[in-house]
Amino acid sequence: VSAGGALFLTGGLGFMPVQPGNPDLIGDQIPVDLVVNCILIAAAEAAARGAGFFNIFHSSSSTTNPVKWSTCADAVSHYWRARPSAKSQLTCQYTMVHNPIVYQWQYLTKVHIPALALSAYSTVSRSASVKRKSADFAKVIRRCRVLAQTFFHFVNNEWFYDAANALAAHAALTERDRGRFPVDPSGVVW
Repeated sequence: VSAGGALFLTGGLGFMPVQPGNPDLIGDQIPVDLVVNCILIAAAEAAARGAGFFNIFHSSSSTTNPVKWSTCADAVSHYWRARPSAKSQLTCQYTMVHNPIVYQWQYLTKVHIPALALSAYSTVSRSASVKRKSADFAKVIRRCRVLAQTFFHFVNNEWFYDAANALAAHAALTERDRGRFPVDPSGVVW
């Protein structure tokens, strides 16, 4: 799971309405079909060149079609608000916040206090369903917190990967195969 995919899913489902990160930084996002095509092209080139061939193939957008985390966060919010999930009873309010104090305040008001209120209600409630939902919600919130901590370094720094080897291997394909196995993310409209 890429950092983006995991964060966008939990944010889109409403479980992580606020994410610590710098929305103005470039995030290396890449559609999975381009990644798969890059793997296939790299394997074909390695097989053609034989034993001893070594090259690094990056499937990346950071140097060919960079996109800011804020652009992705806006797209996630737009997508999930238009297509809410039946699996989540929350609405998408996904946003990235760079300032740690502002993040802590928003986390407190949007996640922690509502979770505490649900936990308190489940303590006094006699409903097994309410108790189960409260326990499930607490587990999801803990996992989202771990996810945010795990990817904190990646959404607060920029990473640039050179896709030159992948693009060169792609250019060496026949015209027909270049059409079948695109790897260049420059045409992706973020």
